[in-house]
Amino acid sequence: MRFREFFTHLRWFGIVTALALAASSPVRAQTGEQTSAPAASPGGAVVLGRVVDAATLAPLPGAQVRVSTVPGVALADANGVFTVRDVPPGDHETMVSRIGYRSRVAVWRVGEEGLELEVQLEVEPLVMEAIQVQSRRFERRMNSSGAAARGFDANELRSSSYPNAKEFVRARMGFAGVSCGALAKPGDGPQDCVVIRGAPTRVCIIIDERPAFGGWFEMELLNPQELFRVDVIGGGRVVQVYTTSFVAHMTARRQTPTPADLLSMIACPR
Repeated sequence: MRFREFFTHLRWFGIVTALALAASSPVRAQTGEQTSAPAASPGGAVVLGRVVDAATLAPLPGAQVRVSTVPGVALADANGVFTVRDVPPGDHETMVSRIGYRSRVAVWRVGEEGLELEVQLEVEPLVMEAIQVQSRRFERRMNSSGAAARGFDANELRSSSYPNAKEFVRARMGFAGVSCGALAKPGDGPQDCVVIRGAPTRVCIIIDERPAFGGWFEMELLNPQELFRVDVIGGGRVVQVYTTSFVAHMTARRQTPTPADLLSMIACPR
């Protein structure tokens, strides 16, 4: 399942580049009153920061922080706070991005004691408008579904405290994990099915309009902060997940989401 993480990161990098956000102004550390510096970790220093809207200073959960010398990406939590660990002291090229905002590219100078800073992002009006249009399309898509459906939008996902998408969906839907019993397939875990209407049920999970053959395990790899939308169809028999990076890609190409019922029929044949 490491391949999923690789492709997710690769896809996000390409989308950010395609939106031509790399020419934005540099990140600025806010001086002000300093709290105690982040504690250094064995592999290097710690960068502790907060991403906010430049106009309102409201936190921007789900913002993505990349430091060129550190693998992976850090996500801002519901308060806009992010942490990057194991950063070698020195100068590091960085990029902070969030859908609907201009990315900020800068060189951060990190000392042995670490670094604390605030990153302010400016709204990208055209992109934000396009994303709002896309959100309305998802709402209409959900309302037109012939099956019982429940949707969770980006605001609900970004403000949640659940560690991964699996925990978010199971908790919000009240799903109890159980053994699949006669429905079991090779590789199933002890609680891969959920109870729906009193019976163990195998849930079909679709991520970015493709079947998630890893099922709930793939959902464990997704942080709610990086999701744009989660739709639960048919009382819980189908879960359709859209990552923010995938929707940004769709928006840039002026694509629309596949109708919920059609997607379920294609990806989850009975």
